[in-house]
Amino acid sequence: MDLLRHLRHFVVVAHELHFGRAAELLGMAQPPLSQSIQRLERELTVELFDRSRRQVRLTTAGELLLGEAEELLAGEGRLRNLMRQVRAGELGVLRAGVPPETAAVTLRALLDGLTSRAPGLDVELHELTTAEQVRMLAERTLDVGLVHHPVAADGLRFGAPVDVPLGVLLPRTSPLARGRAVTLASLAGLDLVAAPRATAPGWHDHLLAVCRQHGWRPARVRPARNPEFLFGLVLTGGGVAVEPAAVARREPRMAWRPIVGAPLAKRTSAAWPDRSAHPAAAMFGQLAAEVVADVDPSAPTTPTPPRRRRRRRGPGRCCSTRPGEPLRRCPRHAALCGDSTGRPGMDDRQRRRREGAAVANTIPDISLNDGTTIPQLGFGVFQIEPKDTVAAVTTALEVGYRHIDTAEMYGNEAEVGEAVRGSGLDRSSVYLTSKLSNAFHRPDDARRAFDSTLSALKMDYIDLFLIHWPLPTLYDGDYVSTWKVLEEFQRDGRARSIGVSNFQVAHLERLADEASVVPAVNQIEAHPYFTNDEVRAYGREHNILTEAWSPIAQGKVLDDPTVVDLAEQLGRTPAQVVLRWHLQRGDIIFPKSTTPKRIEENIRIFDFELDDAAMERITELDKGEVGRQGPNPDTFAYLPA
Repeated sequence: MDLLRHLRHFVVVAHELHFGRAAELLGMAQPPLSQSIQRLERELTVELFDRSRRQVRLTTAGELLLGEAEELLAGEGRLRNLMRQVRAGELGVLRAGVPPETAAVTLRALLDGLTSRAPGLDVELHELTTAEQVRMLAERTLDVGLVHHPVAADGLRFGAPVDVPLGVLLPRTSPLARGRAVTLASLAGLDLVAAPRATAPGWHDHLLAVCRQHGWRPARVRPARNPEFLFGLVLTGGGVAVEPAAVARREPRMAWRPIVGAPLAKRTSAAWPDRSAHPAAAMFGQLAAEVVADVDPSAPTTPTPPRRRRRRRGPGRCCSTRPGEPLRRCPRHAALCGDSTGRPGMDDRQRRRREGAAVANTIPDISLNDGTTIPQLGFGVFQIEPKDTVAAVTTALEVGYRHIDTAEMYGNEAEVGEAVRGSGLDRSSVYLTSKLSNAFHRPDDARRAFDSTLSALKMDYIDLFLIHWPLPTLYDGDYVSTWKVLEEFQRDGRARSIGVSNFQVAHLERLADEASVVPAVNQIEAHPYFTNDEVRAYGREHNILTEAWSPIAQGKVLDDPTVVDLAEQLGRTPAQVVLRWHLQRGDIIFPKSTTPKRIEENIRIFDFELDDAAMERITELDKGEVGRQGPNPDTFAYLPA
């Protein structure tokens, strides 16, 4: 089906509301035009015109399609014009602005990409602040820019934005650098080192507002226009900065720590004039989004969907809004747009997917000791029946989880892989963990088992692979040989990271003595009734992150009076309070549920914080070894049949 041709016919009929006049304008007979519209209606499975009366009228579906069809056809026209100019070598000079802090690798990728896509284009790069770019775009002395949001300016079109999470930049000698993450409230009394407000007023005001909302009112804001000066102020005790992780890698004396709750992200996109734009401006915008997301390792794997300007005409006007705003309810179109989100025709699943993409960007990524990162919150599938796994994981991915934890002994690896493949998400945006079965610790068995895991998942690699249990009373107590096989998997790239699960301090010390790779994580039982502080402390000292299984003590802690009291004070569920406690301790967690409401509820924990008193109250619930819910790793000797 030639969709664009049928859409052209539809747009002309929609404007004329008369098939005869439309056919005349299109230079075709009326019967073929009617057939074209009918073909389009069959393809879209909706009626676009109401032909039951004397005059032709657009249906609600037709009204909604009109704006989208016009935008699509306009984009096709721009694309054809751009390609014609590329072929003719007529693109001329593209005057492009980039922020002063843009890294050399980003500039190189931009220029290489433009050379590849538009060989006849002469690019003239200018180092400009966001404010300077906005002014020059309005004056038409700049064709396209790379700006930081929010931007308050009319007459601009924006490319797909990319959100880069921000953290705190501070000297490695600072006491705050000892933790894995910091809260903004812990910065009270410190100065903020930031770019002058004049360089990006919208971003500057947003940054200060978020800091205030989270308990930090900087004593002073000290301006720094370039990275070198910013480093100098921070290193000499002049304050701390809030920047992407990539900035810290330029200065070895600097530490970067994520902010608890990830309340700040720097949104960057291309911008160009809405009218009479340079023919290569949109191409620059698309390339810039790809480059920023790909080059900056702290950027999210799924860029925020672009905010598109839409034009609505005719009776559907009552549903239209300014660009970027959601559609409002209206009595006339209640059946189409009167759902809880105000978006047309959006069911619960569509709502979860839309909101989930935004929620995913709030989950902090934590750096592992091998240079990779891992989402701090994931979804677990322990004790979820294979028949229920696809639905549960699908729901989890829809609401924003991007880390799934499974294991060979769970018996649901194949279903996890099926859900991930069917999610529509890029493989690189979903972090997958699995674990070696207790039955396959012998080296050759471990190799075959790992192959089976990849085969079940139908994946070429796995992000993290663990030894599930040390089993010191089995296999002659030899878990070191098993670990060295995992080192092979990491060397050949089929396991990006490797780690252990349920290892005690003695087990970890033996690996340190006899193996060459330090585990990236140790997944252990940890919850308010069993904080497992000795093992956590060893991991902290040796840069081994702690993953906490059974984070809510198999549900037992949810009825604890202390947890219930805090939940009531905060207006949260007991599970949300306990999961938040884990996050602020630095644990990686993956709660599990098969109930969509609970799955979604468990991820909504990044918009509040526990103060020090609340954290201490929960920590004091620790019962030591008595509070352990699972087996003791020193004696556990289970072998699956």
